[in-house]
Amino acid sequence: MLAISDEEILRESGNGGMEIKNWYCALGALPQAKGEIIAYEAMEAWLTGMGFAELKNAA
Repeated sequence: MLAISDEEILRESGNGGMEIKNWYCALGALPQAKGEIIAYEAMEAWLTGMGFAELKNAA
């Protein structure tokens, strides 16, 4: 991911790609953290889905 520019990510995958990059950065900064899925709903009309997750840093 570090070798790919933000412009290339946006061009190839849109805003969702930038969101994934942000999650990777957060997980890299907090390697002991655990994620919890709160909810997910498929949005077929949008050809996507809506997900909600929480990243919990271990003490």
